[in-house]
Amino acid sequence: MTGGESVNTSLLTGTIKAPLYEKSVFINCPFDSKFREIFHAIIFTIHACDFTPRCALEFDGDPNRLTKITNLIRECQFGIHDVSLRDGRLNMPLELGLFIGCQKYGTGKQKHKSYLILEGSPYSSKIYLSDLAGLDPMSHDFHTDSVIGCVRDWLTSRSTSPHLIPHQPYFVQKYSQFSTELPDICRSIKWSQERLLFPEFSSLASSFIFSNF
Repeated sequence: MTGGESVNTSLLTGTIKAPLYEKSVFINCPFDSKFREIFHAIIFTIHACDFTPRCALEFDGDPNRLTKITNLIRECQFGIHDVSLRDGRLNMPLELGLFIGCQKYGTGKQKHKSYLILEGSPYSSKIYLSDLAGLDPMSHDFHTDSVIGCVRDWLTSRSTSPHLIPHQPYFVQKYSQFSTELPDICRSIKWSQERLLFPEFSSLASSFIFSNF
């Protein structure tokens, strides 16, 4: 975007989809700054596949965090679990276990949960999650193009309209466009790109897709 162009502030019109169970995707991944690009690419791709991203950052800092995570898992038919180990924290395996437990021991629609397991480096999760033998996580090598492809292909196979979902190269192109325009979009609405909260980034991604796909 050149300096003479104005930012389309209509991107903030309410295009966030209602969090229906059949469209909700629980994101379980590291939330540190080093992983932010992967996290943002996952959010963007979920919206682009016409699903709704959900994650624990919806209520970050809440003292009843574990209870709210379990409630959130109950509200999502799908889960994307990136178990890339960061700084020795084991939150991701814990939330993956809660999701699998909800599927295995839940009733009704909970039995139809489906989940994707991701990891940064191939086979790295085998070191600390040996019980996943037989479940092969998909590796993205910490590249946004790769994680976009992993999430796109997995959600396409679970979509009711798979023929309407573009292939990975189109997603990569549009995500690059969104990333390039995001600083100007944020400046136009007096937001700081570095301080975007999960709901704010999700809203901007959804609105961009609504206007540009």
